[in-house]
Amino acid sequence: MTLSTLAPEVGTFPLHPTHMRLSLATRWLGALGLLLALSAPALAQRTVTLRMNSATLADTTSTDPALAGVQVRGQLDSGTALPDGGVIDWNSNTTLTPDNDGGDYWSIDFQIPENDRLQFKFYFDQAEDPDGGSDGIGGWEDGDNYVIDAGTGDVALDLHYFNKTGGSQPYDWRPFAAGGDSIAVWLRVYMNTVSGGEKGYEADDSALRVGARGNFGTLGAVDGEGPVVDWGDGGDTDEGVRLTRESDDATKPGFHLYSGIVKYPAASAGMEANYKFYFFDSDNTGDGGYEDGDNRTFPLPAAGADTTIHWVYYSNSPPLSGTLLTSQVTFSVDISPLTSIGLFTTGEDGVQVRGGFNGWDCPADNQDDCLLTQEPFSSTYSREFPVRSLPGTSQNYKYYLDFQPPFTDGAGNTLDIGWEEPLDYGGGNRPFTFEGSPTQDVGVQFFNGIREGNVIGDGESIALTFTVDMSQAVDFQVDAFDPAVDTVSVRFEDNVWLLTQGYAPGSEALIDVGDGQAIPGFVLSDDDGDLVYTGTLTVDGPTYNGIGYSYFYSNADRSGIVSEGAGGFDAG
Repeated sequence: MTLSTLAPEVGTFPLHPTHMRLSLATRWLGALGLLLALSAPALAQRTVTLRMNSATLADTTSTDPALAGVQVRGQLDSGTALPDGGVIDWNSNTTLTPDNDGGDYWSIDFQIPENDRLQFKFYFDQAEDPDGGSDGIGGWEDGDNYVIDAGTGDVALDLHYFNKTGGSQPYDWRPFAAGGDSIAVWLRVYMNTVSGGEKGYEADDSALRVGARGNFGTLGAVDGEGPVVDWGDGGDTDEGVRLTRESDDATKPGFHLYSGIVKYPAASAGMEANYKFYFFDSDNTGDGGYEDGDNRTFPLPAAGADTTIHWVYYSNSPPLSGTLLTSQVTFSVDISPLTSIGLFTTGEDGVQVRGGFNGWDCPADNQDDCLLTQEPFSSTYSREFPVRSLPGTSQNYKYYLDFQPPFTDGAGNTLDIGWEEPLDYGGGNRPFTFEGSPTQDVGVQFFNGIREGNVIGDGESIALTFTVDMSQAVDFQVDAFDPAVDTVSVRFEDNVWLLTQGYAPGSEALIDVGDGQAIPGFVLSDDDGDLVYTGTLTVDGPTYNGIGYSYFYSNADRSGIVSEGAGGFDAG
């Protein structure tokens, strides 16, 4: 390489042609100066760590940084260049894009030079525009710029809540706080979903109330607006934790976002909260406004660690975009096998259909949307009901036996044991695709998937042997199986079948699993200590031969049981 090419190559700026007419000595000196500069120590840096919560921004509806357009914007006193070649600027040129840590939480680490002051704010391009692109106002935080003074040493700031208060707030401002040694949790739900529409959610209904119900009271929680109930018994006098609409502008997503705070005592830290969102209005005054599916859960953080639960779609259903249609859907179920074994009494016991379209309920004082009618000279019960939904959506339902008189426990409480666990669907809900036509027939089903050939007659018995290898369970990272103290059992899931085998409420066949719990099941044994547990159960007729079951282990000192499967309402 010649000296005439060395200077342009190592230079830090484009060379004008006149720069090339230097003497040889000047070129040597220039090259030497550049080499000395390259060997000088790197500029000292400090790492800045920022954590931000976006729950205070009602219209941010994505946790994908590329879609949300979340950025750190600002400027150093020295300019916009960062030591790693990145940029911090007051416009979209900034390269500082936080990562989503789950839910409403975002974080970023970056370097700035020592002894250089930084001004900054967080920015959401998606703010007030869920399709991307800001209106020029909503993307910015309100108030003054935040400042990290010039100095040395790394900086890790406290959790920051995106400021949309209309004025300046301290960096560590909290939109809510329990105070003292309490724990505050912020719940949020987006209501304008397909499921919400099916259940009658209307945002402009003056009687609309949105809330959350769960085991709040059991954990000692209060919501600041009065007593907190647990699951409630329906009606507008039993509101649970009230949620409020986040925006009055019907054109903004916040118009359908509702949020509220529930506060727990410090002693509740580490416990698991269970809850669901619900609503009622002019047309829905009972429990029909509950979300579908499993309960929502979250572990309570430590005292002082107030938190937000990332907003969710009501019933985890997709947002409503389209026109809901109403169809008269016919449901039919054949219960002849149950009649033949004497489990169902025609003329006394009733048959119902329950699903998302009627709130999975059938109140005794209003059975117009759930009670089926026996067809003349038939073991089939059927009826059509109005179902409102979007064409192409999947609807879930199950059939239910309304035994008369109902079964009760030792304290006289009515037991909800008429649900089917259809073998055709692994015990899960029955699905059908909503067509949106004026009428639709889902076809005749058999209760529990039990057909005439599945009946075990009166006086017949079958010896049924269960076997399970527990060797892998001893290595579980959590709640490992301990053969010295744990009991291995079979758990039966079909309450209707259990009635045929003497597992009535209060029966000695119930297994005591500690903590006051008794579960219908069958205990297995391991006589040779090889961790393979087995046992033989005699199944007596009259009954049917389809059995839903799982294995579990427990002991009197263990909190609850450890069971196969994840539970819930889906197949399996």
